[in-house]
Amino acid sequence: MSAHRLNVMAILLTVSLFLIGASAAYAQNDANLGTCGDESDRARQIRACTQIIQGASANNARRAGAYLYRCQAKDLLKQTAGAIADCERSISLRGTDPSSWNSMAIVYQGAKRWQDAIQAATHAITIGGDRIGNYYNTRANARCGAKEIYGSVADRIQAIKHGRLNASTTQKFLKKQGFYQGAIDGAFGPASENALQRMDGGALSLEHRPDPS
Repeated sequence: MSAHRLNVMAILLTVSLFLIGASAAYAQNDANLGTCGDESDRARQIRACTQIIQGASANNARRAGAYLYRCQAKDLLKQTAGAIADCERSISLRGTDPSSWNSMAIVYQGAKRWQDAIQAATHAITIGGDRIGNYYNTRANARCGAKEIYGSVADRIQAIKHGRLNASTTQKFLKKQGFYQGAIDGAFGPASENALQRMDGGALSLEHRPDPS
């Protein structure tokens, strides 16, 4: 067999091995994608997201998503510094994703960095999207923590308008907590708004209410 033919075969073998390795890497990356978004086991979730982040086959969009999921997982495990770093990295890769800014705001709230949380939630609101009601509610919680009561009430009303909070469910919650004495009619007028103001003035979060129907 000629030297030229041997060289061609060696090149083909090298390319084949490279493609096999790349295919295996992509398959592993795809397997990690589901686990990275699985919230049932936070430690396993963090490991899967880390493998995606470190994998050679992941593009920036996938890495940004993995950083975001890992940020959320670390936040729930009270690993605040790591969560902040991961959310910041997600934003650096995909700064136009409002969910990254919203998660950043939630992490800042856990650290009681209220103004940072307000700023991050405001970025999410500015970008917008179909979950903008969530972002208004996040900023409402941050403003509540910062004792910006009028702002928090205004944001909660926006969260109701955008479907994140249900008006009737919110009225029921306010009545149960003793802030509202009016009818449960879904008409969120001055009496309901005043009840929200009294609630946020006492720094009682709506996050423990039943989900809107």
